[in-house]
Amino acid sequence: MARFGTVLLAALAWASISFADTPDWALKDSYTAKSALIVEVNREGIADLVKINTGSQSNLRIGAQCMVLRDGLHIGDIVIVESGKDRSIGLALNGSEIQNGDAVRITPAN
Repeated sequence: MARFGTVLLAALAWASISFADTPDWALKDSYTAKSALIVEVNREGIADLVKINTGSQSNLRIGAQCMVLRDGLHIGDIVIVESGKDRSIGLALNGSEIQNGDAVRITPAN
């Protein structure tokens, strides 16, 4: 039983060391200065899909909610459904006015 306690204590110590630092991609402020561009809009089918010129290399992850901006004005919102190293695909949640060249920024966490 004492050995089990030692193993448990060691596991807890390892977990606290391993998970003590929040990864950069999870930080609230890590995305605010980064923006990408929409390079293609596909309006065929049920939903509008947009291709973005960056991906995981810029910390854009699947499930990230993003704002679409044009000239600093909020045009619509998307959620990332696919993320490669240097490109992403987003599903338009609203904003039928989204077009090529619009800026994409991740929505800061609340």
